[in-house]
Amino acid sequence: ETFYTSYWSHWFDVLGASSYSFEYVTETGAGWAGPIGEALVVLELPRDLPRPGVGWKRSAFWLWSPGGKLSPDSSTLTWHFKNWEPEANLKFEANGVEFQPWMAQELAERLWRGKLPSTPEGVEGLILENQPLAPPLVVQTVVNVAYAKAGREFKDPFLRDLFKNLPGYEPKGGVSYGDLPPRLRKAVDAALRVKKKLLREYSSAGPYFPELFSAPRFGFYPKDLAELHPEEAWRRALKGVLEAALERRELPEGYEALYWPRSERYVREAEAWLGEVLKHVGAGG
Repeated sequence: ETFYTSYWSHWFDVLGASSYSFEYVTETGAGWAGPIGEALVVLELPRDLPRPGVGWKRSAFWLWSPGGKLSPDSSTLTWHFKNWEPEANLKFEANGVEFQPWMAQELAERLWRGKLPSTPEGVEGLILENQPLAPPLVVQTVVNVAYAKAGREFKDPFLRDLFKNLPGYEPKGGVSYGDLPPRLRKAVDAALRVKKKLLREYSSAGPYFPELFSAPRFGFYPKDLAELHPEEAWRRALKGVLEAALERRELPEGYEALYWPRSERYVREAEAWLGEVLKHVGAGG
């Protein structure tokens, strides 16, 4: 028996991204005399490793190869081989992104100079117009700009410096919801209604399909995305979403929080890429 321990560590770099990778060398076994009769490899995943899923402030997705099966509680990843001739090492990678205010700087400056949306439909339109910016960032930016227009001084260093350098900003210290004039209150109300809707949809999207939310943003290679999970059910789900996006149809139930397929411009620009992913998925990887 061989025991291998890998300790989880994470960091957030300037892009607000976290990453962890693990590789277990098995390809050298290909030179052995004949195939390995049976092999069981179990990777125990630390509890503090960000679980795959789409969240309001951060999202995470996992990649592993070749094959492998993740436990329902995502605590272990198991590879079970019979008559195995290793052709590649076993790999696992966890990636995540923490949404940061600076990512929406251009949007904040544009909203400062222009008009804030006053209805939920206006906020959702703003989300579509600013693909592939994450919907949580767009919603929070609307709220931030509304309070900045009323003179709020922000604790976040980036936001404090951003608004300080914009023309017409007059800091007044702490500003509460009750201090907002009607037009700014309408903008905050609209943003919070969209936030409530998105939180409900994110929580119902399922924990093992964050790739569908983050794939266009992170620029997966089509073959990599198709091979993320070998399970037929996962492939059917991915195929259904991609076909709906390409054909401009309503998204399958559970994926209402996906905004990138609703953007005509974004889907049109990504058609070739999406079609290539679909080709790999339909071919079974």
